[in-house]
Amino acid sequence: MSQAQRDQAAEAAAKSAVVRLFGKNAIDRIEVFPAEDHTGEQSLSVTIYLRDYKAYVSGARLLDTIVAVSDALRNIDDLRFPYVTFLAPGYEHAEDDERPAA
Repeated sequence: MSQAQRDQAAEAAAKSAVVRLFGKNAIDRIEVFPAEDHTGEQSLSVTIYLRDYKAYVSGARLLDTIVAVSDALRNIDDLRFPYVTFLAPGYEHAEDDERPAA
């Protein structure tokens, strides 16, 4: 299997796992792309764009998502770690915060 095919299979597996957890209606889109972690190991970046900014994602829910995506990847013999990020409308980056630094 070529790297492109491997990445496509990983993307499909990751997206399917996320949709099973949250349902189609909760998700605007999911972006999955190959990445490297801080040690240079191959990984996957999984960004989940939620439709509703009010959809709170707890630490437990984040962990459930990482486990579900990891399991889905292992099922296709892909051992890359998925780095999962959630974004929603109205999300503000910390660096955009205009409060003065302490």
